[in-house]
Amino acid sequence: MDNGGKAGNAIPAGRGPWSGRDLFRLILLALLIGQMLVYYDTATKVIPHINLYLLANLALILLTLIPWERLTRLVWLLIWPAGALMRWDWASRATKSDVYWATSQGVSFLLHGMNPYTHVPTWVYEHQAGVANYPTYTYFPGSLFTEIPFYLLGNVRIGLALADLATALLIYLLARPYLGLWPARSLTAFWLLFMPGFQVALYLAILDFFLVFWIALAVLLYTRGRLVGSALA
Repeated sequence: MDNGGKAGNAIPAGRGPWSGRDLFRLILLALLIGQMLVYYDTATKVIPHINLYLLANLALILLTLIPWERLTRLVWLLIWPAGALMRWDWASRATKSDVYWATSQGVSFLLHGMNPYTHVPTWVYEHQAGVANYPTYTYFPGSLFTEIPFYLLGNVRIGLALADLATALLIYLLARPYLGLWPARSLTAFWLLFMPGFQVALYLAILDFFLVFWIALAVLLYTRGRLVGSALA
């Protein structure tokens, strides 16, 4: 993959249209436009700060359209705080989610020497009147021990948000040696920006972000020949 010459120069007129940076710019533009449509559709039903997101998204689109190579690298750097902001907004929001309360009480059970798979998570019933049957914790255990420090901080969703950001980093580290610099950045941009656009389908579904993180870590360690670490993950 062509990395586009010197960072600060304008794109040479004679260079082909599908260099690494140009391909990244095109993919990112498609992701950002699609994300704006998703945000506009979900609006305040899911995202309280929808206007702020739309403005930030529009600014990234404008920066992506400017044919200056240094801006391509700047946009790549801006994607990370933008992705973190979206996850922080989701993680810090008040919720009645049964997954949130079941996970919180599951961690509480662990800290009190109790098995979360044999005790009823009563906090779910306290915060969701419509739940008729929630006998025990029913999700994978891969996040319960990892969530302990975030539970002590007051919010297990922060741990899930950080796990999702860490997964984006693992995806980049895994993809770069095989796909090249800019395709790896394109794939990571998809994870950071476009995936949160489907918060209704993704973040409110039964999906353990730590489970995805452990899988990504296991694959990365395996590709680097660290078989014991991969097996442990």
